[in-house]
Amino acid sequence: MKEINDFCRAKHGRLSELADFLGVKPPSVSRYLSGTSTPDPEKVKLMTVWMEQEILKESERQSQLRKAINELRQRTNQIL
Repeated sequence: MKEINDFCRAKHGRLSELADFLGVKPPSVSRYLSGTSTPDPEKVKLMTVWMEQEILKESERQSQLRKAINELRQRTNQIL
């Protein structure tokens, strides 16, 4: 749970996104992540799936940014 908690806290809005994905309210997710409440096994599985999907999306975004930066560098080098 610590990894999911850290991941959610690293970007504003992720906790709500996870809550929507799980079909629960954000306070429930907060309780799961703080350890004051234990999600059922199906919710734990869904939380893992959600985090994997979010990491893949983030990886794709980073790849797109790297590509855009490289293209900008190439254009800059052509101008100079």
